[in-house]
Amino acid sequence: MKNPLVTISIPTYNSEAFLPKCLQAIKDQSYKHVEINIIDGGSSDKTIAVAQKFGVKNILVSKGSLMRARFEGAKKSHGTFVLILDSDQILGKETIKKCINEIAQKKDMVALGEDVYSKKTLLEKLFYLDRQLVDKANDLDPYTSVILPRFFKKSLILKAYQRVPSRSIDKASLQDHAILYLEAWKISKRVGYIKNAVKHMEPGTWSELWRKFYRWGYLSVNVDSTGYDEFFRKRTMRFRRGLFRKDLIKQSIGSMVLLSLKEIPFASGIISGKINRFLRKHK
Repeated sequence: MKNPLVTISIPTYNSEAFLPKCLQAIKDQSYKHVEINIIDGGSSDKTIAVAQKFGVKNILVSKGSLMRARFEGAKKSHGTFVLILDSDQILGKETIKKCINEIAQKKDMVALGEDVYSKKTLLEKLFYLDRQLVDKANDLDPYTSVILPRFFKKSLILKAYQRVPSRSIDKASLQDHAILYLEAWKISKRVGYIKNAVKHMEPGTWSELWRKFYRWGYLSVNVDSTGYDEFFRKRTMRFRRGLFRKDLIKQSIGSMVLLSLKEIPFASGIISGKINRFLRKHK
């Protein structure tokens, strides 16, 4: 198929700080036959205005879970392929073209290797070292991988979502992408991989790190209500594959330090989430 349409689906929530860079990178793609849909979670900032400024016409408000938002984005897509993107990610200029070329090599989905957008602060440098380790490990097993496919044949992504119980779609937030990959993997193991395909705007300060991973921990409390709790017990925060390979000593140390720093707010979020859930049940 020549020049197939690619739908780029972006869930947003108060994303005005990140979204302009994300949308500008899409606009700058060498492959131009794309459409964008925004699935917004009820933003109170200028997220919608930013999207409209960039000419995005397909904007849907969905105040459910993150997985529900992604599912709605896939269902509303018109493309032959669907690229699920986060609002704090910046595509490389050739990324979509490379994804289509990868699919042409008899792949059904493509994982995008990540780099860090900025490497100025100590934390950003630690994220960079961690990403290098992940990239070199080249692990695409859904039970252990940090790298997850983002570019899918539309037929595959819809079949994968159909395998997910409705209650899981309504409950899964931060776990949504891993669940989607697991179900897609059960259908097809033809996964491509493109290195350095997207840059991620990671936390650069300690307060940003705390807010992000505290929220991750808080939201992860719902994992036992998704029906995938056994799967996620195997995917708990852990040290990376490839750790302390001879050519990855520096990256391994950086990854271990970063994981230790993330664990503190993550664990705090879990405790807070469990207390809040207990109080709600016993009102």
